[in-house]
Order: sequence, then structure tokens, then C-alpha cells
Amino acid sequence: MSLAWEAAAAWGALGGVLPDVIKTVRSRFQKRPDYLMSWFYWVNLIFLAVAGAGVAVWRDPHDVVEAVSYGAAALAFFTQVFALPDDKHLGADDISLVTRIRRRWGS
Repeated sequence: MSLAWEAAAAWGALGGVLPDVIKTVRSRFQKRPDYLMSWFYWVNLIFLAVAGAGVAVWRDPHDVVEAVSYGAAALAFFTQVFALPDDKHLGADDISLVTRIRRRWGS
């Protein structure tokens, strides 16, 4: 029996943002990263939640674990296709929007 599409979307969205949440929690004892105050970060986070929800609904998961996995897999798909490896992904304003997005997904 499959999850309702609303539940699949909610759990998929959680899976989509889970890597960023873990990254933030992992660095909780350090100085707060500057990118958390950037609109660009939040727009990307919303996009990843929507993408995770969309993939989870599309794949029709049977349980919560599967829905979260599909949401997280959406992030991995976009990372593999579009990412540029760079740790300084949000600080510069003098680079193109596409380059900023690719660097953000690469870190």
C-alpha cells in the first residue's frame, strides 16, 4: 500500500532538505555560516524541498523511509548533473547566477 500523495510530498521535501539540515547541525558549535543569511541559500533550499517532494510523489513510495530516500535522491541527481566542486559557494556576488547555483550544489 502506498503513502498518500500529500504524505509522500511532505516526507520527500524533508528528504530534499535533510542534507542541508545535517550540515548546519553538524557545525552548530562553530561560527554561524554567513550563507544562512543569504536569500540565495533559502531559494535553493526551497527548490530542493520542492524537487524532493516532486520526486517522491512521482515515484509513489510505499513507506516513509522510501519517501525520504526519494527526496534525498533528488538532491543527489541535481548535484551530479549540475554541480561544480567549490567550498566558497555563496560569498561572491561578482559571478553569474548559474555558477553560484552549480557551486552551491557542489559543496
